[in-house]
Amino acid sequence: MNCDFLKSIDIISPFYCFCKDAEEFALSKPDFCGASARKAIEFVVRLVYEAAIQTEPGSLTVYEMLCTPDFVKYLDDNALLNAIHFIRRKGNTAVHQGGLTEKEAVEIVKQLHFIAGEVSIFLGLVSDYPAFDASLLKPVVAEAIQSGEAFTEEEPQVAKEIIGEFTRRLKSVGHYSQLRQMRNSFVDVHVNTSKYDELEEKGGKQARINTSTNVRTAFDMISQWAKTCLPDQKITPDYRLLIFTAAKDDRAIRIAVKMGCTNLGRRDPSGEWTLLPDMDFVLYCFDIESEKPVFEQFHVFTKEAFLQMWRDLGLIRLNITTTQHKRLRAIYGDDLIFNQEEHADSMIVQVFKTSRKKTKLFEEAFAKYPALNAEILRNICNA
Repeated sequence: MNCDFLKSIDIISPFYCFCKDAEEFALSKPDFCGASARKAIEFVVRLVYEAAIQTEPGSLTVYEMLCTPDFVKYLDDNALLNAIHFIRRKGNTAVHQGGLTEKEAVEIVKQLHFIAGEVSIFLGLVSDYPAFDASLLKPVVAEAIQSGEAFTEEEPQVAKEIIGEFTRRLKSVGHYSQLRQMRNSFVDVHVNTSKYDELEEKGGKQARINTSTNVRTAFDMISQWAKTCLPDQKITPDYRLLIFTAAKDDRAIRIAVKMGCTNLGRRDPSGEWTLLPDMDFVLYCFDIESEKPVFEQFHVFTKEAFLQMWRDLGLIRLNITTTQHKRLRAIYGDDLIFNQEEHADSMIVQVFKTSRKKTKLFEEAFAKYPALNAEILRNICNA
């Protein structure tokens, strides 16, 4: 099984049991898979929160822990947070509504495997973990579940001795990225099923492409490579924002690494837009081809050129975030009819890979900008 790398680690055996149940029933009882996976992420979030943030969380639920500023600041890894929230949402569906599909269950197990491996490295339990292999998932005879624990609202508790085992390690740093050693492996781009379950070209739906794992891996490789290209400068990577700073004397250049259908900026409540904040240059590619050198696939943009490319292509879309929805509903009530131009608080690059025409136009525009190499990196940081 994919989660067997956890099997011999006694200290987190409850977490392994939840993962094993999720994987075992993915092809035969998708709802049980989703519910068990939710228990798994509740266990691991509570463990990290109680060990790293504070000893007693009081009456906080796991969702409330995930939303606390201190925890979000500490767990500075968007790929990991996205995977946790994905499983939380799908687990809620399994418990309260039912009807998860086999396809959704496989994606849940894939994301849970990623969380289990990343957190195990973070906790110092393993140095690496095997790639996810969907062929290991086998349908089992789905006999009646003897226990309904997976479907209860009661969140799993973490024994004090388990928390104590990791407290010193986790409290010794201020951020997850300071303990996490990057695995540096790329995964296949997939449709983020937290928003849409099927990639549709018709019907008005747009699928959001999830490249978060790949961009984080590419960011680590590029920021480490920058240290060898710029030995006379101090390179400081920010793994939460995926921006690294190259500083020399009194001059600092901030370079962002981006992929996919990226976020371009936000509008504050006063109506002012802030686009690509605190960035001087952007390194961008749509997606990684694992058989090609990573640096050859990224092209270099000034902030202004990056924004202009998307404007020229007509691929910028205004978006109303969930937070904005809730805020406006609280102010104006449920009868408000949302207007994108007026109420949008986020500006993003829309999905275009479902259109051959748009993809071709993007590829032609993208090719006009220089590919990343050591010389151009030195030029932009020393200009």
